[in-house]
Amino acid sequence: MPRGTGKRYDEAFKKETVKYIAENNKSVAQVAREMDINENTLYKGYCRQNADIIR
Repeated sequence: MPRGTGKRYDEAFKKETVKYIAENNKSVAQVAREMDINENTLYKGYCRQNADIIR
């Protein structure tokens, strides 16, 4: 199975998603369901990389 066939999002989208989580006091799981993004992808790929936005 070839890798890299999933959806790709740019850095601006990732930062806005993390900002949305922080500003709306929503859980990563809830936002992942709303945006149809895997919860682990959202947490590990977005939140950890943009932790400065959350704090």
